[in-house]
Amino acid sequence: MRFQPIIFFIPFLLYANVSSAQWIHQQSGVSNQEWRNIKFLNENTGYACGYNTIIKTTNGGENWINQTIPPSDILFDLSIVDSNIVYCVGFYGRILKTTNGGENWVNLFSDTLTFIYSCHFIDKNTGWCAGSRGFPNGTFLVKTTDGGNNFISYAFANLSIRDIYFKDANTGLFCSGGAIWRSTNGGINWYSPNYNFHNAGYEFRRFGIANNQYCWLVSLTRPVYRSTDFGENWDSIAYIPSSYNVYSTYFANINTGWVGVAFGEIYKTTDGGYNWFDCSTTQPSGFISDIFFLNENTGWAVEGNNGNIFKTTNGGCNTVGISNNSSSLPKEHILYQNYPNPFNPSTRIEYSLKESGDVKLVVYDTQGRKIETLVDTFQKNGDYISDFTAPRLSSGVYFIILKFNNEIINSKKMLFIK
Repeated sequence: MRFQPIIFFIPFLLYANVSSAQWIHQQSGVSNQEWRNIKFLNENTGYACGYNTIIKTTNGGENWINQTIPPSDILFDLSIVDSNIVYCVGFYGRILKTTNGGENWVNLFSDTLTFIYSCHFIDKNTGWCAGSRGFPNGTFLVKTTDGGNNFISYAFANLSIRDIYFKDANTGLFCSGGAIWRSTNGGINWYSPNYNFHNAGYEFRRFGIANNQYCWLVSLTRPVYRSTDFGENWDSIAYIPSSYNVYSTYFANINTGWVGVAFGEIYKTTDGGYNWFDCSTTQPSGFISDIFFLNENTGWAVEGNNGNIFKTTNGGCNTVGISNNSSSLPKEHILYQNYPNPFNPSTRIEYSLKESGDVKLVVYDTQGRKIETLVDTFQKNGDYISDFTAPRLSSGVYFIILKFNNEIINSKKMLFIK
């Protein structure tokens, strides 16, 4: 195989899919905080929690007020019921509650052997809290129907529950490790639904839920799974095109969602999770521990390692997404992320052309050497698919480059693993 060196484009490739900064840094008033969760009731009122801290805003995050709370450790999750009632959970079995919009907080539960990662309340009285208890991997799962005055404990051995969600008093889901469980009787009994998560990797952190019907799970190691029947059946649909762990997932509707990744990376989908594009900017820069959106445009992201809170009012980036109408002509030339990624030995590459012209689709290695030309011809405007098979390549990173009329349009990083 003869390699043709390319000298000048590599620095461009590394930044070709980065959009202009669309996240505004908000001052929380708390330094060196480990934010774990952020939620908003409406465009003005929201809460964030972290290490022994809960803060509240009443003006969309322009200003934050540090709440007076009982002594706590890391607080992991919030559940906002209404303008008065909010629950917050965390390490050492803490279940905190306010009934006056944060003026006062009380501790409903404590257990030094318990780590509560998630809570979800469907009204002011009924809710579930879940996590792990004891060593090495005991399960913690409780339910209340009286606003936390009493908790019913459910036995479930050797699972560390990371997220729990109920769409009504009966039907709910939780994820643990690389597995998912479903209940149809309020959490009394749980069963494993139809899924194939054998490539999920280490663990799931958060559900993405839309319309109480569509669900998404993204593993730390970046495969994406989707359900269209509230968790009864799941399909593997994509792979987040990043080299780092995914920590947070949020969907504003059945099409538009985001994931937060380490080192400030945020990826967005506009077609229900099948394709993802990079919204990364110079800020945020830490690992994105949580993302929350009120709608397609207005949302917040928090970092879990340096105390930053960011807000966007345009969906997080300027990148033009994927049209849901496949018959419409694209508004720009688009190179989508290959799938699967990582791949062995084959992967599929899709791209869209807004107008007719000379097209080249070329694979390069990290040294700028051409590996293979997949497309080199005149093409009309529309959508195209090209398959790349690489049985003789060495494991590593490669770049796919889309050129139109001899100009580089975009690049995507591919990972080949033997």
